[in-house]
Amino acid sequence: MNAYYDYNAMIRTWRAAYNVLRTRDDDSRRWWRNQAYRNDIHPVIHDAMLLAPPVMWHTLLLEHPYISETDATRLAYTRDERAGMADRQTVTTVGKYLKRHFPSLPDHTIRQLAGLYSSDGCKIVVGVDELVRHVNRGPKSCMQGEEDEYECDPHHPYEVYTPELGWGMAVRLDGYGMTVGRALVWVNPDDDSDKRFVRSYKKVEHGYSPADEILESWLTSKGYSKANRSGWEGASFKLIMCGRYNDMFVAPYIDGATQNATMNGRAGVVTIDSDGDWECNKTNGVAEERDRMTCEDCGDRTDEDDGSYVGYSGDCFVCGHCRDNNYVYVIGRRGNNYYIPDGDAIYVESAQEHYDPEYLHDNGIVTLHDGDYAEENDAVYVNSVGDWYLHDDDAITCDLNGEYQLAEDCVELHDGQHALECDTWECAATGKRYMQSDVDPVEVDGETYHPDNV
Repeated sequence: MNAYYDYNAMIRTWRAAYNVLRTRDDDSRRWWRNQAYRNDIHPVIHDAMLLAPPVMWHTLLLEHPYISETDATRLAYTRDERAGMADRQTVTTVGKYLKRHFPSLPDHTIRQLAGLYSSDGCKIVVGVDELVRHVNRGPKSCMQGEEDEYECDPHHPYEVYTPELGWGMAVRLDGYGMTVGRALVWVNPDDDSDKRFVRSYKKVEHGYSPADEILESWLTSKGYSKANRSGWEGASFKLIMCGRYNDMFVAPYIDGATQNATMNGRAGVVTIDSDGDWECNKTNGVAEERDRMTCEDCGDRTDEDDGSYVGYSGDCFVCGHCRDNNYVYVIGRRGNNYYIPDGDAIYVESAQEHYDPEYLHDNGIVTLHDGDYAEENDAVYVNSVGDWYLHDDDAITCDLNGEYQLAEDCVELHDGQHALECDTWECAATGKRYMQSDVDPVEVDGETYHPDNV
């Protein structure tokens, strides 16, 4: 929180003004009082004011933002006096509204706040049957399928994720009860403050499933941490032996940086461990024991621990020498870390990280209009030209609707705000510009004038 921002003083001022408006007995702003009696202020406004002051608190107060009656995930507000008199409200996204009134809030904070109020239908489920059901009917992933489709038949790979070892699944259901988002979760049985998820899946029509931002925001609000780098390190799942001679154990594909495991037959568990002797990075439902490998670059034989699998798929092994000289460790698909050829990697200066250029969007990296790269939190998208710009780029400006536009396409209005020039007209008498949607000009001898100047 800003050290110079007195939240308590802000709230006192806000409440005093609010009470004055609500208790007036004349006709002034009767529309506002009607709106205030019908709907409470959207709770996200209180959450945002805990973190930063609004740009103009009195404007925010008069707009009276509240939860939209037609879509509970969106926000409605009264844009101006004329809209209030007509009882006409504007519906917008929570994120866009916060961006306009709380520009000092970081973009990731705005996304989190917006996600919290768009998370209807989120819950935690446990038990093998529930996990398998939501996996198979939800977003696409490599673990979708029936038992007889895996080498661990008659078991499903997710049978190892038992609740007594801390496993569950966060799911997001739509209004029809369909699973549209999911994330495997784990609570350390020995320390319930250690609550993790590694990645989430969101249902889309085509392609692999991207992250579900709403579900992740909900999980964060429940005390779960996204373990991007450590993954499931230290978590254990149930040991279920399988195979023709009972010489293998059931293992699902493990998301995250750590995909090796150590088997503990006496305890009846498998512990996810970066130094483990077993690999859990296959989609056939069983683990594979690690062995000495042949480097696919130079042909040398080496212990598996002395080399690395490269590429997202992890099906190409190189020795440590080739890895250190020819590859770069990047952040890539699904937020995973892996090596790719050094000539292919993208380095983002602000993040001080290398990225796989194929999956920049997955990791919040955008390509700017000039071909450079930046973190999405440091950039804004200009819809009118379909390009990203750094938020402090002099080439862009924010219009009166809170949308970013190219500065060269905008003009200053009579009230100091900015708008696209094509949406305005100029008064020949004063040189001031007005929105076409706000006031109609009067034409005299081919010139346009504001009605007050005729």
